[in-house]
Amino acid sequence: MSGRSVGPVSAIRLSYQLLVRQLITRGRVIALLAVGLGVVAVAWAVGAADDIEDPKEAAVGVIAGLGFSTVVPIVSLVFASASLGDAREDGTLVYLWLRPMDRWPVVVGAYLAAPAFSRPMPECL
Repeated sequence: MSGRSVGPVSAIRLSYQLLVRQLITRGRVIALLAVGLGVVAVAWAVGAADDIEDPKEAAVGVIAGLGFSTVVPIVSLVFASASLGDAREDGTLVYLWLRPMDRWPVVVGAYLAAPAFSRPMPECL
């Protein structure tokens, strides 16, 4: 080891990339897609009901009420807790701590990695 310290930008990039790789697992993606599809199914069922005057408005209300106020915070919580929790459990944080770099870039990288995949999709997609 040469004793050279890793620069803050490189350290943030390193911790961000490492933690994003840990966050995006097949099981998490499948579970979160299932929850999202569940919200869409409930919205479709509410919109298809016979006693609803405006089915589109009812379906949008379900998506806004259930999807954005319940599912998006849950997805954010899952990724935020996993961004440092999983790294602690499998020993990755020890690997990062042993690198010759400041500790704050690890926290900044985890902070950036947690919400990277829990934002709502843009309307253009």
